[in-house]
Amino acid sequence: ASDSKSEGWGFDSSRACQELSEEKEIWMFDKITNFFKGVRGEVARVTWPSRTEVISLTGLILFVVVILTIYIWGVDTIVQALLRVFVQI
Repeated sequence: ASDSKSEGWGFDSSRACQELSEEKEIWMFDKITNFFKGVRGEVARVTWPSRTEVISLTGLILFVVVILTIYIWGVDTIVQALLRVFVQI
């Protein structure tokens, strides 16, 4: 009886496994390279906003943030005052 578990199953040596892993690394490298080529192509097709659009939209966002901050502060102050009244009762 043979001790080799791979005998008769088509395994010649571990060298074949090493060659397979090298091919897998090359295949993975090709996939990564193709992915980044695709990303580059997609970024090239993006319509980027102009400088004035960026500035105006940034101003709008800051304005909305300030308004929401004031609103939340106001609601918090009202709720705080109501809770103080109920706690004192």
